[in-house]
Amino acid sequence: MGLSSSKIIAAGTGVSDDKKAATAVAAALKAADVAKPTMAFCACTVAHKPADVAKEFAKALPGVPIHGITSSGAILQPGVGATPAGVGCLLIDAAEGSFATGYDTDGSAAKAAAALKAKMGSPQAIIMGGTPGSEEGALLEIAAAFPGVPVYGGTAADNDVSGKWAVFNESGASGKGLSLVGVGADVKFLGSMKGPYKPTAKKAVATGCEGRKVATIGGVPAGDWVYEWIGDAVKTEYEKGGMILGPTSQKPIGIRQIGRASCRERV
Repeated sequence: MGLSSSKIIAAGTGVSDDKKAATAVAAALKAADVAKPTMAFCACTVAHKPADVAKEFAKALPGVPIHGITSSGAILQPGVGATPAGVGCLLIDAAEGSFATGYDTDGSAAKAAAALKAKMGSPQAIIMGGTPGSEEGALLEIAAAFPGVPVYGGTAADNDVSGKWAVFNESGASGKGLSLVGVGADVKFLGSMKGPYKPTAKKAVATGCEGRKVATIGGVPAGDWVYEWIGDAVKTEYEKGGMILGPTSQKPIGIRQIGRASCRERV
């Protein structure tokens, strides 16, 4: 995601791996080095309690809207790379009307969208932070409230898909929360995503699905197909059951996006 405009006065990023939430937040804010931020994008891993991190950011940034989610394993920062067990922030000092937020503790996109709309009726884009399983429904609710407005963002995560994730803002953190940020018309905005993976020649079609669950791939039970492709890295989970998020983090199976989101190649 890129942001630029004469409306943006200053911006900076910071990250810390300190084990104490208060110290980590203070260090990240110092590294970001923005004297009077008007918008804060924040993140932490579940090595910290999200509620503690949210509290410390809110204490340090009184009156500043916060959009925060938890990350899996590490915080990423340009030029720095991955910081395991980290706390990070992107601080922006921008003119009034550049950004607005909407948040709902229970994950209601309709309520979050209504809160955002009360502050910014016509954003040029929306940044969303949600929790696993809620994204598609949230996108439909947002589209109903803001027809034609593109939505960017991501999903809160933890290290082992055990439900420790959270979305937070200046009022606290919630394992079901949903946060929206409206980007004002005067801010130059662009979005892109660059994944750290190279495609292989292995391709197939998901032939049996229920919701987000894939039962068969190419007519073969999905577990058999994944084990045949990835091998010993998932042998224990294949034989005894269990999550394969960790073993497949370096060898994911997914859909490669080509050009626009509507053009997809199965890999």
